[in-house]
Amino acid sequence: EHWKDTGVHRARPFTVMEGTPPVIAHFRELQPNTQQEALVLVEDYTPVTQYAQSLKLTSLGRLTASIAHEIRNPLGAISHAAQLLRESPDLPEADRRMANIIQHHCERVNQIVESVMQISRREPPKPEYLTLSTWLASCIDAYLNALKHPAEIVLDCDYPELLIEFDPENLQRVISNLLDNALRHSKMEIGRESARVEVSLDFAAHQCYLDVIDSGAGVSPADQGKLFEPFFTTVTEGSGMGLYLCKELCEINNANLSYHPTSRGESCFRISMNQRAS
Repeated sequence: EHWKDTGVHRARPFTVMEGTPPVIAHFRELQPNTQQEALVLVEDYTPVTQYAQSLKLTSLGRLTASIAHEIRNPLGAISHAAQLLRESPDLPEADRRMANIIQHHCERVNQIVESVMQISRREPPKPEYLTLSTWLASCIDAYLNALKHPAEIVLDCDYPELLIEFDPENLQRVISNLLDNALRHSKMEIGRESARVEVSLDFAAHQCYLDVIDSGAGVSPADQGKLFEPFFTTVTEGSGMGLYLCKELCEINNANLSYHPTSRGESCFRISMNQRAS
């Protein structure tokens, strides 16, 4: 009807159902100037959105790299001066505490700079077909081995043949960051580090959902809309860049990262991906 009323031969991108990739429709009259019969071509809009996202990240990366470089030089001087003060044998205890505070916050700012620099060093994704259950088991094993302290991560994936298309390095970074958050918030709530990784399918939408769930208290409704904004954090020591970078990594791989609290109020971060035929 919009085409008949306006004569515009190309519609705006839309989704057929929630969670499916965007598509765009093109209309062509079969008999000129009649608008009685038309050929409708429906095209996957994903490559266009991926390209736009890549351009955005490239531009953002150049800007943030220059800003981070300008911050890093004076930050290094401040950190070095604080270290020299702390090494002085005649430094009063009150001044030593102040030097420790300076050093601590220098390290925190440096973490933020490192996170920002990761954007500028971002390369285009190199997607591969991954057998998700096998890949996740290997990823979680490597993560637990790197932790070097006890933690419980339960994997629930009943689809041994399920294939997805994702850059494995990008996905590993996303999973590691989500597990870091899940273990931290679980420990704050129940006193031990635990997380669940669950995989489910929406057969109608050809979508695969990868959920990382903690045992924490969840995110307040007031904060949920800000979770993926850069520099937003709910913890004192956080840089506020982790979830933002995770969402960007998902989007350049044609996936989506969203927050879905469980019925028990736990935090669940969901990666929605296209299911590939095995």
